[in-house]
Amino acid sequence: MNKELSQSDYEEESNYSESSQEELIEEYRDIDDFENYEVSNLGQIRNKQTGRILKQRDRNNGYLSINLRQNKIKKTYLIHRLVAQAFLENPNNYNEIDHINHDKYNNNVYNLRWISKSENSRNRTSYNNKSVKYFDKLPFEEDCIEFQFFNKYFFSNYYINIQTLEMYYDTGYQFRQLNQGQMSGQMYYCLRDINNKRCNVSIKLLKREQYN
Repeated sequence: MNKELSQSDYEEESNYSESSQEELIEEYRDIDDFENYEVSNLGQIRNKQTGRILKQRDRNNGYLSINLRQNKIKKTYLIHRLVAQAFLENPNNYNEIDHINHDKYNNNVYNLRWISKSENSRNRTSYNNKSVKYFDKLPFEEDCIEFQFFNKYFFSNYYINIQTLEMYYDTGYQFRQLNQGQMSGQMYYCLRDINNKRCNVSIKLLKREQYN
């Protein structure tokens, strides 16, 4: 009997580590609408009739894809989506899939999770052509506090270093360092409040009002 991983199962199994793929026993499941092919929990695609592992293609955006043919029908699939659809429960009907360690070539099931569009946008690897840094734990954790309120906005999962005013967002697996933006000569951080509304937090105001 095939068992899909629930989110709770997934979180227990996967504080993702690079050893996860080595520890997994490879399992294959059928691909919907293409009964001659199957996908594995390690991200391999196999022809059921020949047993041949199919070659995957790089889409030049970091994602791997595969072309499947059946009954004169040809369709291109993203590998990470096939793995998630076959092995991960999606109780919230999310449409986006996150690579936890930000390696789009790693389609091991324990490196994937269904995620909302807004949450996925917070887990990006670049923003405004600037690379984004991720940390397994907060840098200089002793100087960091949770950032919960600014003006009329309330926040969750944000942290601020009270010495440097660097800010971080807890993705649930890692801490993403926020890049600073600039508008009218003023530096700011762009945050999302608990209602998913955008808020620009002025670094000048942080220095003057809260962390002087």
